[in-house]
Amino acid sequence: MNKQEFTKESYQEIIEITIANAKEYLLCINPVEKDDKIIAITERYYSMPTQEDKDKLYAAWLQAQKNAKIGEIKAYDISENVNGFLLNGQHAWLSKNDRASLRSLVQIQKESGMTATTLWYGEQSFQLPVDNALAMLSALELYASQCYNKTAEHIATVSALTIIEDVEAYDHTVGYPEQPSFEV
Repeated sequence: MNKQEFTKESYQEIIEITIANAKEYLLCINPVEKDDKIIAITERYYSMPTQEDKDKLYAAWLQAQKNAKIGEIKAYDISENVNGFLLNGQHAWLSKNDRASLRSLVQIQKESGMTATTLWYGEQSFQLPVDNALAMLSALELYASQCYNKTAEHIATVSALTIIEDVEAYDHTVGYPEQPSFEV
């Protein structure tokens, strides 16, 4: 599969060319206008392309577009747009392992009778009641779960699309919950 540029005037779905007295055909899929040119995905054939040839090329390009969009979804999922919360007005994030570890530690502290805990983020410490710390960590875990579900939903939706233009137009940034905010 090749990506080639054609001028508007020469663009057709199938372009017949002659090279060394041999006829060849270029099948063009998904033309996009850019700078007064048409950019298309092409495949070269030595006989007139059939509908099956067209369908195969379209399906291959559709899958390539889906893979690219799913890559964008996954990149967005690990970006600060999703992975984050506000802690005293500053952006912060805790990995799943960090959240689980802190939750376990604070739960052990509570079970041992402690009423306050110290949590560290970077070089800054925060003293707060264990119940508040557990509530904060629970809220973060719920937020992370909702984000995971939204990302999985976006991937499933894109995977089910059957039209290239629908894949290209799909907005994978919508539907995520608002990032939590904590003052400690």
